[in-house]
Amino acid sequence: MSRYIQAITSTGSMPEPDEQIGAVSTVATHAMTAKVHQVDPEAGAVLRTIESDRFVTGVTWVDGELWHGTWENEASDVRRIDPETGEVRERLDMPTGTGVSGLEADGDGQFLCGGGNSGKVRVVRRPERAC
Repeated sequence: MSRYIQAITSTGSMPEPDEQIGAVSTVATHAMTAKVHQVDPEAGAVLRTIESDRFVTGVTWVDGELWHGTWENEASDVRRIDPETGEVRERLDMPTGTGVSGLEADGDGQFLCGGGNSGKVRVVRRPERAC
């Protein structure tokens, strides 16, 4: 079963994020690097860094899981990583030529993946976990 659901054409603008959601954000990426940083939301200080073997293009935390997108050359994927060790626990490969330029979870079982210069947002089903 494919996890890829659909591509939505972007209108070119996004609503401002909810202030409360932004306040609890604790992960960030450094532009064009293979790192995920845990950031103190009050002070803005980097608390620790997780290394990746690919460029990190977006990070999201949902239901106690840390996920990040990657994009290099013609290959992209979305990865669930161990928040302590950085070990890749799961990988969702995107179709060849599909870039992931941002990543967010909708809180309802799906990821929204920015599509780079394509003008599309891709919707990807997040794998279900056993109880």
